Amino acid sequence: MQRNAAGLLVLLSLVGSAAIAGPIYIDSSGREWLDVNETRYRSWDDTSAVCSATTGDCSGVLASNGSSSDVDLTGYTWASRDDVRDLFYEVAGLPPGALNGYSAAFPVGAGYGANAFGVLEPTIQFDWGPAFENILNGLTRGTYIGSEGLVYGISGIIDSPPFGSDSFSITGGLATNVREISQGVYLYKAVPEPGTLVLFALGLLGVLLAGKRAEQARWSMRP
Repeated sequence: MQRNAAGLLVLLSLVGSAAIAGPIYIDSSGREWLDVNETRYRSWDDTSAVCSATTGDCSGVLASNGSSSDVDLTGYTWASRDDVRDLFYEVAGLPPGALNGYSAAFPVGAGYGANAFGVLEPTIQFDWGPAFENILNGLTRGTYIGSEGLVYGISGIIDSPPFGSDSFSITGGLATNVREISQGVYLYKAVPEPGTLVLFALGLLGVLLAGKRAEQARWSMRP
C-alpha cells in the first residue's frame, strides 16, 4: 500500500512537471519551440538523420558533436522555412508582409530585434563595449542548390546590433554537411491540451488503485 501511494505521488508529480515545464517559447498556435541553443553544432545532414526533411517529423536522438549534449527529438517537428518566418513575425512584431521575400532590415530604433531577443536566446553574442550584438542562427528543413551544385541548408537568422539595422533573413545557409558552433536547429512540438493531461493522470490513478485492490485481495485470501 505504501509502495502504491509513493508511486502515485511520483507519477502525479511527473504529470505536473510536464504540464508546467517551460520551453523557450509557446506561440499563438500552441507550438512549443525548443531553444535553438540546445542543438548547436549539428549539420543539416545530422538533423535529417533524425527528422524527416519532407514532413518534419522527428524520432530519435540528435547526437552530440562535442559542444553539447545528446537531445531526444522524438515528438518534435523540424520547422519549415515558413514556420520560422511565422515565428519571426510573432516574436519581433514585424509589420505585415515584411518577410514576404524572407529577408528584411529595420532601423534598430524600431525595436524589432530587441523584441525578438526579449523572447529568444542568441546563439552567439558579440561585445561592442556598452552593448552587445545578438545573433540567432538556426536551420530550417529547407534546402537550395548553389551555383556550384552543392546542396545548402536554409537557416533563419536574426541579427540585432547595438546600432544600425536589425535584420531578419531566411534565405541562405551552409552546405548540408557543415557544422557551425553558433548554428542550431528550429524545432517545435504541440503542447498537450490540459484535458489530455488530466485524463492521463486519472488513468495512472486508476491503474494504481487497481493494483492496490489486487494486493488487498491477495492478503485477504491468505490463511
